[in-house]
Amino acid sequence: MTRRFRTSFEYSPLVAALDLLLIHCCAWAAIVFRSGSASAADLHIYAHILPLLSIAAVVSFSVCGLYRIWPRRPRANLISSVLVAEFLYVTAWMSMSGWEPRWAISRGAIAASAALQFIALVAERILLRTLVRNHEQMESGLIVAEDLASANLIRSKLSGASPWWIAIGECLTAETFLKLSDEEICWGTILLAQNVRDKMPIIRRASELLKNVILIPGVFELWMVGAQAAEIDDVLVLRLTPPHLRPGQRSIKRLLDVAGSMCLLILTSPVMIAAAILVRLTSAGPALLAQTRVGADGKEYTLYKFRTMVVNAEQKTGPVLASSHDPRITPPGRFLRAAHIDELPQLFNVLIGDMSLIGPRPERPHFVKIFRDQFPGYELRLALKPGITGLAQIYGRYSTAPELKLRFDLMYIYNYSLVMDIQILFRTIFAVLQPSHAEVSKEGHASPAVADED
Repeated sequence: MTRRFRTSFEYSPLVAALDLLLIHCCAWAAIVFRSGSASAADLHIYAHILPLLSIAAVVSFSVCGLYRIWPRRPRANLISSVLVAEFLYVTAWMSMSGWEPRWAISRGAIAASAALQFIALVAERILLRTLVRNHEQMESGLIVAEDLASANLIRSKLSGASPWWIAIGECLTAETFLKLSDEEICWGTILLAQNVRDKMPIIRRASELLKNVILIPGVFELWMVGAQAAEIDDVLVLRLTPPHLRPGQRSIKRLLDVAGSMCLLILTSPVMIAAAILVRLTSAGPALLAQTRVGADGKEYTLYKFRTMVVNAEQKTGPVLASSHDPRITPPGRFLRAAHIDELPQLFNVLIGDMSLIGPRPERPHFVKIFRDQFPGYELRLALKPGITGLAQIYGRYSTAPELKLRFDLMYIYNYSLVMDIQILFRTIFAVLQPSHAEVSKEGHASPAVADED
């Protein structure tokens, strides 16, 4: 009963229907309370385009992930997603008004409607989220890893995550778990670490006892995401192909890159001019840093970004990752990094075709060689052009280990879609505002994108 209750609010059309009811009620209220005869005319127009606006609303909320496992997301993330969805919806509404004069509605009415809709939708989602959480019984979880040290590391990693996914109870090795009797396996969910060598016996045992399994994927499991089932005579086979985009997908992605980079260059040009002046006035050396990075198919190219370290920062040490409070970073450089302004010149790389707006982060040849030796499958991320942002940048942090970022990159490549690109672009806006995305861990586990000064 609990699971059915939760699923009805997470996935069914019920939430979409509630969203549409609130959206249209708020728009009606905003138009009606306008003075004069214009409100009656606007109501007539609104009723005429209501079906199109309903489609735009559902699409906008779907793109922002608000119909998929949304009650488990942190409140700030949920509110930011509603804000982006509302922005997309209002943009579509205003585009309709501009495209067809007969559909034009007062800009004041649209603005008032947008404000009311945002407040109402946030209140609705928080209320439903509370209902879901009050009615669901938290399932206890068990972490199974190859050794206890790995299991405890995963537990400490997940301890700060949303508590509504799983309540971690104990940690066991794979060998110990398989020796337990059915009565001793009292946990509702089994979280299986990626380093377990033989996962099938554990998954089979959990399935027999009707337990949920959460699998932390390794590269092999990610390869299977892109597998295609086929039949050769009476033999079922899985066809594994290297990650790639079809010609049509490449063309659409390139069109988005050109249009997006040109618009962003125009919008951010005053910021870039100010950043260049700031760098030149506060430290000796050029404002821009030109650096060799590895692009698609392993081809090297020159990446541009604002210099945030002293000149010749790695002359004595060679290529190294940045650490917390790195003395090589200039005071203005810390600000540029925190605000991600240092990344803006990469828009020129996108425009000329060396990079994409969305894709795996570009790495330096030195680190690519190290990571290829350390992490099997790392070369698969070179199937696409590197990007300014991506799944790893949204869900990871600067301190997130390269191996964990690799999994996000491979998941993006195997599941690429234009909708995913648009969603990543909008969610990046909110990801960069979170302090955790600008931090470098005290242990020095930083993205090479942070420690990239010569």
